[in-house]
Amino acid sequence: MKIINNPFDTIIQAVEELYPNTHALIQFNPELRGRDYGECGCTTFPANPDEKILIDISTNILFIHMPEILAHELAHVVVGTSEENDHGDKWQEVFDAIHVKYEELVDFAEKEYS
Repeated sequence: MKIINNPFDTIIQAVEELYPNTHALIQFNPELRGRDYGECGCTTFPANPDEKILIDISTNILFIHMPEILAHELAHVVVGTSEENDHGDKWQEVFDAIHVKYEELVDFAEKEYS
């Protein structure tokens, strides 16, 4: 069995193809309260560089928004922690590239499985 349209796997594949040295752990977190509270996702960069970056995705948002939140947080992982990268031009460039690659992969999968 295989889920052929798992958007999380496709987002991760897009990032791995574009930025192969990107590493993070990803978890769904019911403690993030959701969009009404500005808590859809969170990326935690550890103080110890030997530890992995952790991405939390709220379970209190609609499923349809979760892949975009994951892409958003993965863009943070790619650009790093400097203030100028926090939603700046570089972050936007990476986020847009992830979106474009995601759409390419979805189009390919639709042709493969249709």
